[in-house]
Amino acid sequence: MSGPEAFEEESAAPDRIIELSKANRALRLELNSSQEHTRKLKKELEELKEKQSKMPAASPAIPSPAKIKGAPADEKKMMAHFTKRVGALEASNTKLKAELAKYRQALIKELGDEQWDPQELLDGASNWRGRATQIALLKVQLKEARTKIGERSDAKSDVDVKNKHHLDQMRESLHQKVAELEEQLLVQGDNNSKLRRHNDSLSSRVGYLEKQSADLRNKLKMMVQKAKHDDELISSLRQKESSDALPRPKFSQESMPRTLTPPTPQIAQSQLVSTSGAQEEHASSSQELEECAARIRELEGELDERGEMISALQDKLARANQAGASEHQTKALASEVARLEELLASTKRHNADLSSQLEEAVAQRQQLQLEVNKANAVNAKLMQEKPEGSGDLDDAAQLRIELESAKQQAEARVRALKNELVAKEDEVRLSKQLLEDNKAAYDSALGELVAKMREERG
Repeated sequence: MSGPEAFEEESAAPDRIIELSKANRALRLELNSSQEHTRKLKKELEELKEKQSKMPAASPAIPSPAKIKGAPADEKKMMAHFTKRVGALEASNTKLKAELAKYRQALIKELGDEQWDPQELLDGASNWRGRATQIALLKVQLKEARTKIGERSDAKSDVDVKNKHHLDQMRESLHQKVAELEEQLLVQGDNNSKLRRHNDSLSSRVGYLEKQSADLRNKLKMMVQKAKHDDELISSLRQKESSDALPRPKFSQESMPRTLTPPTPQIAQSQLVSTSGAQEEHASSSQELEECAARIRELEGELDERGEMISALQDKLARANQAGASEHQTKALASEVARLEELLASTKRHNADLSSQLEEAVAQRQQLQLEVNKANAVNAKLMQEKPEGSGDLDDAAQLRIELESAKQQAEARVRALKNELVAKEDEVRLSKQLLEDNKAAYDSALGELVAKMREERG
């Protein structure tokens, strides 16, 4: 037998094995169905025999179907057909088993000494290469080697072309998969960079929030320390007020010069305009002072509310003492209440000092306004009485300038006091918030004490 024919027979052997396996499976199914039908017939025959045995003895015995000469022809034919069919199936099955064993032996010889499972090879579960595939790969390698050394192969078979085409397809599919994986890698890298930037932004945001939280804590500590040093602030403000105080100018009708000439119409008009502007400034300043006084009254009301809250805390402390609270917790609550009382008293003192300073500033401003009005009246009178002379008019203008500067200094002091008042309002608001927070803590502590005492009594 030549080489190509043997190769074709060897390559057709697995196909033949698969076909025989399928035929064997079909015959087995048919045999099983025939055996099942035979079992049913046997079961019916046994049931008939049991019924015959249960019948009375007087009745004639029913002979078996084989002994009955006049048995139904259909049943006899069916039994004969099934018997013949079963025999044929058994013979075919035996033949197929023998042929399958031969092919199995041939396949084992083909595979070699290794422990290969033929069923895995038929199912395609293993990576084993057949002889035809190995021969094709070896031919391709041999052809490449000959090409490298400069030799030419004689004839190209169809098998070589087919295998080369298959290898080219495999190589192309591999390149496509590599390109897809590279694209997925790029996309994943972009996603990772985005996530990294987002993580960095979140980290910076967390750092910024932590910094803000630390700043707020520092500001809170600073406000608490400022609340403790209100007396020093008040004393420094008093020293500043005493150092910035100016002598009040005093003048009367007798001290004014008697030979004054009225100013020109332009000067008189400018003096009237300045007088009206001073009156408007006086009205606005008076309104601002009234607003400051109202705010001080509001602060006093808030302080009264805080005093009521402290008294309520004292009542709760007394009730806790009556209920038999522990000495340590009672001392802690008492010290906290004392601290709050001291803070309230210092705030009240500071507000009282601010009120007195504000009243003094209002009185000084009113006095200055009266003096300015008096000077304006004197100027108007002098302008009407003396139509000649302008030397003393310069003195009056200089006096007016001095009064205006004193008035501006008083307004600056009022503005400084207003700024201090705003700062103290913020401090009072912060102290009030701290008091409310401590109130919640006191309530929870007292609740725990009462519950503990009830448990001990129970």
